[in-house]
Amino acid sequence: MKKGLRTALLAATALMTAKAANASTFTCSKPSKGFPLGSGCRWRRSWVIALSVLAGCSFEARVAYATTFQYDSYSVINAQTINVLSPTVGYGEMGQLILNGAGPNSGQTLPAWCLDVSVYLTTSGTYTLGPLTTAGAGGSNPALTTGQISEIGSLMLNGLSSDTNSSAATQLAIWMLEYGSEFSYSGVSSAVTALALTYESNVMPGGEWYCPNCTVTLLSSLGDQSLGYALLPTEGGGTLPAVPLPATLPLFATGLGALGLLGWRRKQKATALSA
Repeated sequence: MKKGLRTALLAATALMTAKAANASTFTCSKPSKGFPLGSGCRWRRSWVIALSVLAGCSFEARVAYATTFQYDSYSVINAQTINVLSPTVGYGEMGQLILNGAGPNSGQTLPAWCLDVSVYLTTSGTYTLGPLTTAGAGGSNPALTTGQISEIGSLMLNGLSSDTNSSAATQLAIWMLEYGSEFSYSGVSSAVTALALTYESNVMPGGEWYCPNCTVTLLSSLGDQSLGYALLPTEGGGTLPAVPLPATLPLFATGLGALGLLGWRRKQKATALSA
């Protein structure tokens, strides 16, 4: 008997012995870190349904790394305006972006940061995901050192806080690190500028956010603004969090198979008693 099926049957037996399963509510969910691609599942009331939960959800889900993200709208957290004077001229908002998923990513959201001041973000599109390398964010954006990449990644991980200026300050600090002396701007409050300089200092060697192994996932799409998303070093940079895909269906099917087996055994027992 397969290990998963045997485990599910043992769990079902324990539930039956406890005589409380018919009144239980079972909830299982895969928490997400910042990027809520993880999906939850909920079953109620009977131990029979609970068995399918055990088979389909309590085991480690088979996962695959997302390689694209489709969106149809976005918002900016605590947005503040900025006049970019160089390396290009433009006017817009700055702060952490929240992309709202569409199509295969419907119902999902993705927090990201701008890595491209020369291109405006479109209202919808599909991003391809890959690691941010020393080649930079593409287009006319500058090449980067590995140190810059880790500093930008640390900013993306640590900058956002309850301070309403932190979103804009983190984005400003990212551009400062990315473009260096080529970057100039106006129209930003002194509070945001001061906080951005503090954040920039925090990610440098010796700073409280120093993270030499932090990496960044690059979100790129032709004609759209290049974005970035950071992961902790232990999570593996250059990809988004692993999310449950249809590969989990065989696990759920195992639960259904267990239901069928238990139902068959019950029927056989009833037939034997009546004989």
